[in-house]
Amino acid sequence: MKVFECFLVLWLALGDFAAAQGPYTYWLHSSCIAPDSPVLPSFADALRWERSAANRLINRDPLQHEYFKRLFSPAGQPGEPQYEDLVTKVAGMLGHSSVKPGISNMVREPTNDRNKANFRFYCDNDRLDGGSQRWTLRPDPPVEQRPDGYTPQSKRPFILAASPGEACQEYFDPNNRMVMDKGDRGGCQTPQTCASTYRVKLPGPWTPGVRATVTICDYVLKQHEFKPVLHEAVNTQDVTKFSPVMIGDRMFYPIEFVESLISEVILHEMHHLPAWWLEDEPSPLRDSAPVFEGLAYGWRDVQALSPDKQINNVNNFVYFAALARLAELGYRLARREDRAKLGYLERL
Repeated sequence: MKVFECFLVLWLALGDFAAAQGPYTYWLHSSCIAPDSPVLPSFADALRWERSAANRLINRDPLQHEYFKRLFSPAGQPGEPQYEDLVTKVAGMLGHSSVKPGISNMVREPTNDRNKANFRFYCDNDRLDGGSQRWTLRPDPPVEQRPDGYTPQSKRPFILAASPGEACQEYFDPNNRMVMDKGDRGGCQTPQTCASTYRVKLPGPWTPGVRATVTICDYVLKQHEFKPVLHEAVNTQDVTKFSPVMIGDRMFYPIEFVESLISEVILHEMHHLPAWWLEDEPSPLRDSAPVFEGLAYGWRDVQALSPDKQINNVNNFVYFAALARLAELGYRLARREDRAKLGYLERL
């Protein structure tokens, strides 16, 4: 089985955050809701992970606070100001906050009005040609407004073919007023990409202010290795029997089986959305899997990050949420520390 994480894209303007109104809403394109599509149950599962983590953290669940210490490295002890401040911060990211809405309190059903949705999801593989694509070449400015040396879009190389520093084609999504440029690395057109989040908007008085689009790629949707939801995965295999295994150029650790779930891909991308400002931080491990491109995706990577990086890294939150859902299903990290560090699972 080959599992690859998803690509982080670009930053939003800070002013968008102030315009946020909660709870956030989302919209699913028809490509995501075909009769045989796994996206709807996977979407519901992803939201359940996040709600479970938020509730268990706030309700002082002892096991969830073990995971909290492992994945966010709080200073001090429960009840002490530094510890409790970090609990408040993580809970706020998960949705328990009077300041901003979070994923855990996102509306439970998609809206039918794309133009009013904060987040718009597509499952069209970012097609760039053909009659049904949503991306078109970004229009060139009028001739009199072009800077010296300007190369028209049609004469530039495709994003993946451009040399470093070379101007490449930029694509434009007119329905959502989004741009795909070199920073997006071709989105789903790049081989072995799980999903791509687009957050670069064209200027203008467009609403809502917090807005982004996400494409879930065919690499995920059309491979049998990717199961839709967590409970299906644990019902069809004994996850307590998993052990570290080398596949291709990387070592997989038992807890990382969640990376082969469509719900994990969705939740990962949600944490890249502009409301939460999370990144894929560089891994401090020299032996981080080459497929991760040096980023802290894997279980050992997220534990090795410094505390200031853990609170800003997407997969620290994703593993925190996955472990909460696993607890609901009767599983936990191994009780022995040496096995827990390697992501072994056992029954509660």
